[in-house]
This record gives sequence, structure tokens and C-alpha cells, in this order.
Amino acid sequence: MNSKPPKTKPKALSSPAIGTKVGAGLKVWQTDLIACALILLAIYVLFHQIVLGNKVFSAGDDTITAAAMNEFAIRESELHEYPMWCPWVFGGFPSLAAGAYSNYEHWGMPYSLASEFFSPRYWADLITIKGLLLGGVMGDGARWYLSILLYAGLLTYLLMRQMKFGVMIALFSGLLMAWNPYFISLITASHGGKLLTFIYTPLVLLLAYNVMEKRRLLDLGLLAVAFGWQIA
Repeated sequence: MNSKPPKTKPKALSSPAIGTKVGAGLKVWQTDLIACALILLAIYVLFHQIVLGNKVFSAGDDTITAAAMNEFAIRESELHEYPMWCPWVFGGFPSLAAGAYSNYEHWGMPYSLASEFFSPRYWADLITIKGLLLGGVMGDGARWYLSILLYAGLLTYLLMRQMKFGVMIALFSGLLMAWNPYFISLITASHGGKLLTFIYTPLVLLLAYNVMEKRRLLDLGLLAVAFGWQIA
């Protein structure tokens, strides 16, 4: 009698390692770089009047409260004192609770310095607003909104690639986030905080995925920081 051949386990499908070639002779990092450049190009195409024509988004009725906020900013620049109370929000609201927008000047040094030059968000805005989006000043509100949409697309793309999805699926997902009509409607209503909450979602999911996959303390710390930014 012939003995049965030993059973062999099927080989697991593995994603190409970084540095290997895929597609038309391109390496993985080259393909990802081209996909990210296409997301940036998509922002240019859809919002070319803002990037090249220095136009701004139309404002909705929710921007009326910005008049009081601008007045507070003027007083701050004149008196060098940060307002501790925002009377137009819910009949009175401590400005300290607005962690997403507070500039921490009332804390003095070194906290005001750390909140700016040592903040990753400051350098992210510097690269995108003044570099990729051709902005002249950091306070360019329209380009700041565009930078948020750009990061929405890039972070979604990175999340999908980290989860081993193909380039085309990841690129489509990134464009879907960068061109999301609801996000654009939030811009016209000046809901920057609500928009940031959505944008941090792919970053939180990406870091949470890394925590479960790699079980590293560094990833856990980064997840805590990103989650803190999302709920600030």
C-alpha cells in the first residue's frame, strides 16, 4: 500500500515588503508617494480658486459668533491678556475648556512656547499652509481648512495601506475623505473643531491598529496623544 503524502499548509498571502518592486517596476514607497501626490493634486483641482486665486470659502450664519471672538482677539493683542471667559457660548463658557483652540498664553512660558514650536500640529500647518498650499501667512484660514482636508485624505490612505489594502482602494478611500461634501459644508459653517474631530479618526484608528499589531509602548503613547487631540 502506498502511504499518503504529508499534508502541507497553504502559504499565507503576505503584502510586499517595503523596498520591493510592485506594478510597473516601482517600489512600494514610490507607489505610495505617487498616490499621496495625487491626493494633493486633487485638492488643487477642486479648490484651485483658493490655492491659486487667494479666494475664501463662503460663510454661513454660524460665523456670526466669530465677530465676538475676533473682538476678543483684538483686545488680547492690545492688552496682552487672554480672555478667561467667552460670554457668547452657552450664556458664558470658560475659554480654558476650549482645548482645541486655546493658545495657552495665560499659562506663560514655557507652556506658550511648547504649545506652538514643540507641537506637531504647528509644524504640520507650517508645511502644508506655507509650503504645499502656497500660503503666505500661518493665519490663512482658507488654506488651513484645505490642509485639514489634505490630511484627511493622506491619513485615510496610510490607514488603508497599513491594513494591507491595495493602492487603488487606499487611494479611492483617501480621495473620498478629502472630497467629502459634508466636510466642505462644515468649512462654510466655520465648524473647524467638528471637522478636526472627523479628521483625527483615521489617525486614531491607524495608531490603534499599530497598538494591537505591534504591542509597543510608543504606539500606545502616540494613540493617547492623538485621542486627546480628537476630544479636545
